[in-house]
Amino acid sequence: MRKVLTGLIASSILMTSVGALANSVTVQVTASNQVTNIPADFGAPRFVLDKPWFTGDLPGFPISSTPTTHVLTVDSGFNLPGLSITDHVPPNTGLIWFYFCDGLTFHYTQPNAAATVVFTGQIDGSKPGTGVQCVCTGSACSTTAPVTARLVVVR
Repeated sequence: MRKVLTGLIASSILMTSVGALANSVTVQVTASNQVTNIPADFGAPRFVLDKPWFTGDLPGFPISSTPTTHVLTVDSGFNLPGLSITDHVPPNTGLIWFYFCDGLTFHYTQPNAAATVVFTGQIDGSKPGTGVQCVCTGSACSTTAPVTARLVVVR
C-alpha cells in the first residue's frame, strides 16, 4: 500500500510540474505609476499579475514614475494586471491595496507578447477605491482604451 501511495504522490507532483511548464508564457512588461495622492503610510508600488482564485504571492516587480521593463514568465492564467501598494506603518503594517484594471486582460497569443501599462489618476482619500485608471498598449493588451481600476484590500 505504501508503494502505491508514494507512486501516486510522485505521479501527481510530476503531472503538476509538467502542467505548470506547459502553461508558461513570457511577456515583456513596461510599467509606470503616475497615481497621485497615495496615502503617506503606503509605499512600494508594484506592477502585479493576478489570476482568478489565486491566493499566493503575485508575480510582478517594483515600479515608479519612471517606466520600468521586466520580462515575466508566468502561468498563462496570470492575465489580470494591477498596481499594488503596501502600508508600512503600524497598526496596519502589511495591509495591501491592489488596484486591478477592470476590463483589461493580457492575451498571450502573439509570439512576442508585450505590454506597456501606465497607472494614472488620483486616489480620493475619502473613497480610496476610486480615481485610478490603467492604460495599456502593446500586443498583450485586450484593450487600449483607458479602464477604471477596482480596489481590492488584502491583509
